Amino acid sequence: MNPVLNNTLIQQARDFHADTEYLVVFRGGQGGNFLSTVLNHSLGTESTDFLKKHISNTAIGSNEYHSSKGPVGNSHINLWFRQYENQKYGSETYSVGAYRGILKLFKERNIKLIVLNADYPLILYTELIGSIKAVNNGHHNDNNDLNQIKLSSPYNILHSKNLKGETAAGNIDFYRGIVRHYQTLTGLATAYDIPHISIDYRDIFLDQNTLPLVEFMDIPKENISALKDSIAHYTLQNNSLLRQFRLEFPA
Repeated sequence: MNPVLNNTLIQQARDFHADTEYLVVFRGGQGGNFLSTVLNHSLGTESTDFLKKHISNTAIGSNEYHSSKGPVGNSHINLWFRQYENQKYGSETYSVGAYRGILKLFKERNIKLIVLNADYPLILYTELIGSIKAVNNGHHNDNNDLNQIKLSSPYNILHSKNLKGETAAGNIDFYRGIVRHYQTLTGLATAYDIPHISIDYRDIFLDQNTLPLVEFMDIPKENISALKDSIAHYTLQNNSLLRQFRLEFPA
């Protein structure tokens, strides 16, 4: 067996809980931990008060969430291509064989994919949110100082400063490439006949259009209101993080 493929399958067998029925696949900063949490609770038949209480209990600070246990898990695409645990982001080995292996695993286990993606330039806002939360929770790769956010590419692109010529184009292409990465997964899921849904960040978080998810997951009607309320509150909190840097979600 291809060693890269073998490592990928071993990694995923460890990472995906045996009870996983749905997998939210998302770029960091785009709310996948929160979404998998709220969807896990929305699949039950508990009361609205119960849902709100248990969703709030998964918050770990700065509007960040731990994943809750249940049929809905989550993951980033790059994690599937690590050759060892805690491998540095950007050093993964991508291959056609490894991708085929993970798609085969999804199909064999009948895991349904929820591909969450943010178009450019909205992804710049989600990248900032992810960095702000990482700094506030002491998880950032660099010094945990919010001032470093002003040195980041998304901040400077959105404020149109300190980026010129090839540097600006290279940074913009990097973020557009991430968007294409998740679009590719949607296309491959279609080709491999893996049940999936593609969710646009704007649709679910800014416009709070939950209907596609409700229908895809057959969420009980009595839990739809709590789902929408939780998403609305989550987005308000994220917007407050952006306002610290003279930004807010675009209309």
